[in-house]
Amino acid sequence: SGPFNVGWAFSRKLVGQVGRGTLWVRPIGNRPAAGTDKLSVARALLPALGFAAWCAVLAASAVLRPLQLDEVMQLIGTRVPHPASVFDWMRHSPGSVPIGYLLQWVLVRIAGFSNLIARLPSLVAFPLMLFATLRIGARIGIRGVEGLALIVAVTPMLFRYSIEGRPYLPAFCLTAFATLLLLQFAGARDGRPALWRLGVYSLMLTTAPLLQGTAACVTLAHALFVLTDRAMRRDRGRQ
Repeated sequence: SGPFNVGWAFSRKLVGQVGRGTLWVRPIGNRPAAGTDKLSVARALLPALGFAAWCAVLAASAVLRPLQLDEVMQLIGTRVPHPASVFDWMRHSPGSVPIGYLLQWVLVRIAGFSNLIARLPSLVAFPLMLFATLRIGARIGIRGVEGLALIVAVTPMLFRYSIEGRPYLPAFCLTAFATLLLLQFAGARDGRPALWRLGVYSLMLTTAPLLQGTAACVTLAHALFVLTDRAMRRDRGRQ
């Protein structure tokens, strides 16, 4: 009968394996060995531990590194008691824009002055900027975002801006997220993006130059990208 034939075939296979010394027992549920589980957990935790260690390095550097001249010049204008005095000082500081000064003024008024408080916006902006950069890398097809994260973290200029009481990195963070949204808009195939996403995108591009004036270059670059992308899509539609 059918069950007898199946049992007989299984018995012959089992005897053959015993005779060849190849009989082995598979773990229940095909679960990997305990060592494999530990290795997978270690690989999953390693990036998080590295990120936490690097943030600790940045925080310690922000506390211990002496203030630089441009940071001192900004703090002269942000340690005043009234916000009107901040705008008065900005008139004597060429290239200054208001949001970066006002943000530092609010933090100093709330928490008091220290190296850490003066540099806190840059420290907070670093992990956000890193996240946006990795998402951009994945969006454009870069393999191995771990390597990209390492390159971004140890780039000397970005390291300096991450521990500096100037609004360079917060502005860079906003432009990175704006660029990520722009790439999502360009790659969307379901028509126009949601209105709220366009509002967030516009807010980022508007706020970034008010944090650091040079971020206006990114706004111009985005405008050129939109114009050229529309022209390329129109040409492809005619073909």
